[in-house]
Amino acid sequence: MTNNDYRDFPKARGSKEKVQVIFVLQDGQPIGYASFRRDSDWSDLGVASGSVTMREIFAESDAALLALARRLTTLDLTTSIKIWDRRMDDPLLWWAGGPRNINVRVGDSPWLRLVDVPRALAQRGYASPVDVVLGIADAYCPWNSGRWRLTIDDAGQAHCSRTQDDADLELPVQALAAAYLGGRSLVSQAPIHGVVDHTPGALTRLSRAMRSDIEPMGAIGF
Repeated sequence: MTNNDYRDFPKARGSKEKVQVIFVLQDGQPIGYASFRRDSDWSDLGVASGSVTMREIFAESDAALLALARRLTTLDLTTSIKIWDRRMDDPLLWWAGGPRNINVRVGDSPWLRLVDVPRALAQRGYASPVDVVLGIADAYCPWNSGRWRLTIDDAGQAHCSRTQDDADLELPVQALAAAYLGGRSLVSQAPIHGVVDHTPGALTRLSRAMRSDIEPMGAIGF
């Protein structure tokens, strides 16, 4: 996507249509919205073949999301729709019949850099209880380096503090950051980043605890 697709002030917009916004309402209250721009086009035979570029679409429920998507696929004089910045398990992808039926392009979007490991680990949710000591290496933020005990209770609440106990896992901070949003497992990164599992099963337990039922969505590009 070019920068002009996201910027809507006159100089960047040029001759393109202003960004439009539609809402879906329930009992008179907005529960979802979509912002989009239409680009008109005509084939050599005089047949309309315009496109709709959807910049953002968010809703409180799957039903509201589908209502917005259906409206945008029925705009006059358009034959295609582009939707940016969605996750791979997004309902829109599978309502359309899956990746074989549409042109899907995959790219990375959010990059994380953990600058305060204990705070970051304590403030996210987890899928299962774990008690593990992490030996973290961080060459650029040395205050993150060392051994940290991460304790997660049955409710998914976590506490992380320094410890002198032996590490169950040794890993670089970038592996932890890549798994932080729940979309990329620690297990898959073990052979790439040299994660060392000193206590058998510790890597698997923490990896599963950090996974999310729903894939993270990279809604901000750079």
